[in-house]
Amino acid sequence: MIKPVERPSTRDRILEKSLDIFADLGFEGATTRKIADGAGVNVGLIKYYFGSKELLWQEAADLAFAELHGALGETLTGLEGLPSADRLRVLARRFALFVSARPGTVRLMQDAGTHDGARMRWLVDRHLRPIYEVLRSNIQSLQAEGAFPADVDALHLFYAIVGSITLIFHQAPEVLYLSGSDPRDPAIAQAHADAIIRLLTPSQEGIE
Repeated sequence: MIKPVERPSTRDRILEKSLDIFADLGFEGATTRKIADGAGVNVGLIKYYFGSKELLWQEAADLAFAELHGALGETLTGLEGLPSADRLRVLARRFALFVSARPGTVRLMQDAGTHDGARMRWLVDRHLRPIYEVLRSNIQSLQAEGAFPADVDALHLFYAIVGSITLIFHQAPEVLYLSGSDPRDPAIAQAHADAIIRLLTPSQEGIE
């Protein structure tokens, strides 16, 4: 017997559409009316299900990072047996593939991160700090192994890696028009991640 395809609930539909609209328009530009229209529901249902635009934004951010953690899999908590350069390469590849498919997550982070306010602090404390600590540990291991310069603060290397990986996907239409290559293609996304890690860890370039 063929099971019927389950349609997302009204609440899930609002939440998923809100993530797209918050990412595209920023918190201020993403009105509850635009979100409701995008989800095909009455605007009053946003208050009914989420209470406020702020709480809806928080749940959209939780959804985005749940998807990110799902994409990274065990990389954030496992793979301890691999050399640091290999762990970083696996993480970079999975991150690049995720961002190529869901660039809205990065845009959501960027919108919150440019303002010193409650949303930025909530996002950092709830989601970004744990990721930063894992990456910083891997970066410091690579510094100890001589793959990264030891006299550069891991903070700068963290943003160099994350920023250089995400920019090409944030500018995907420009990249496609400029070069004819679409970074949303998984093969190109993975090649981009490999290129960044190879540039940043030249002493490890022979490791596959």
